Amino acid sequence: MADQSRSLHYRGIELDERFIPNVLERLDEWTRRHSRASAEWAERIARELGLENGDVRVLRLAALLHAMDRLGVPPEEYDLSRLTEAEEEMLRRAPVILGRVIPDEQLGRVIDAVAASREHFDGSGRPRGLKGESIPFLARIVAVACAFQALTMERPGASPLTREVACARLAEEAGSRYEPRIVDALAQVVTRFERKSEGG
Repeated sequence: MADQSRSLHYRGIELDERFIPNVLERLDEWTRRHSRASAEWAERIARELGLENGDVRVLRLAALLHAMDRLGVPPEEYDLSRLTEAEEEMLRRAPVILGRVIPDEQLGRVIDAVAASREHFDGSGRPRGLKGESIPFLARIVAVACAFQALTMERPGASPLTREVACARLAEEAGSRYEPRIVDALAQVVTRFERKSEGG
């Protein structure tokens, strides 16, 4: 059991070890902002889907940590299509390293969600080529939330999309890269979010 005297809070999430905030602070500024915002959207999707609080906590941790393999890599140089063998090995090992440094009764689920967040619904993703229901459900949510947030943020080499356009872009890949039910849930969340922003 983790030493409760070392318990920390990060954006409302109780953490058992100092490792998690340390990882976030060592990421570049863009990736750090992306991870934090992705956790917010992941939670909104989870609430739309009716997930319980325990699942939401695990999901937020996974969204915060999904980019831990980017440590030391500037965002303009990070391209999954051009990873070297050493970089791919680092990506595969990141969740294993996570497991060694964060003792937690929910650790296994956090690791699964982080490790499988780049799998594709049709089985064409990495690192294991998991397909459909074999991909952990929380990982499927992380994938949608993080992709949406990346599309709507200023980033090197690309202008941000509006939320509506980003949803449409993800809908084009529903059934291939993303689970359709989760993409639909995101669309519902965005619609309500935009109405609230407009004061409707």
